Amino acid sequence: MRSTNAHDREWFSHNGHRTFELADRLYDMALTGLPTVARIRDEERETEFIATWPKDTLVHRLVRMAAHDMFYDEADANPSTWEIRGKTAPGEHRTVRYMSVTVALRHYGLERGRDSFEVPSTPNTRDICHDYFINDLMWSERYEQLVQTMADEVFHTVFPYRTMLYNLNWIAATFISELDAEMYSEEPEVAKLFARPGRLKRRTIPEWVQRAVFFRDQGHCTYCRRDLSGLMHAMSRENYDHMVPLAEGGLNDITNLQLLCSDCNSKKSAKIIEPSNQYIKWFTS
Repeated sequence: MRSTNAHDREWFSHNGHRTFELADRLYDMALTGLPTVARIRDEERETEFIATWPKDTLVHRLVRMAAHDMFYDEADANPSTWEIRGKTAPGEHRTVRYMSVTVALRHYGLERGRDSFEVPSTPNTRDICHDYFINDLMWSERYEQLVQTMADEVFHTVFPYRTMLYNLNWIAATFISELDAEMYSEEPEVAKLFARPGRLKRRTIPEWVQRAVFFRDQGHCTYCRRDLSGLMHAMSRENYDHMVPLAEGGLNDITNLQLLCSDCNSKKSAKIIEPSNQYIKWFTS
């Protein structure tokens, strides 16, 4: 049996089921932006996105939306796409069809054997699958665990790409810039997050956030490429820049930070400047 200690929390299993498909959907969100903003407004979900330095990041939230849409569309449109051949008895086989969400659950070990929902061969197959997804599976703990696990895998896949994160953070900034603490007078925990209308308070960057951003950017200023690795223990918040400024509705979220030297951060200040698309090679030819 595998031991569980503090070091185990630093590792995770990346099973990669449809990871890049979801990353592609996230990229589409980053490019189009406004449909996602409209949806968040319509569903009145703005407050879900303004927590201070959450480990359930902006990317996690958006990927869960994308994963849910993916499974919903597949259950509603063509639930009998996936086929798996399974044994019924020694030497006998039958074709068993599963919804794509069931295939995902089985892939991650969240559903096993005969417990899995099988697509029935009846005239109203589509209605049965749709009702099962909406009324039963969607509210279950195993489904919640599934979309969270997939979101975490996508996060660790896309986190290195600052340009994409920058565009995603503008999605949040678009509606954050329209919010005001007075709108949440009955929700004091939300109201106290605002410095003034459309702007969140600047909060101290936790050590785990600094460490993650430092290693993602490989200890270099992402603008001038200055090596900051020797300054790691002396670094302050001036080395961590909000890509989308707080003044423009930016989030206190790990996906909204980049590593800058003090000089570059001072020059940028609260100006809107796109992040660098330069990355250090893993090796040179």
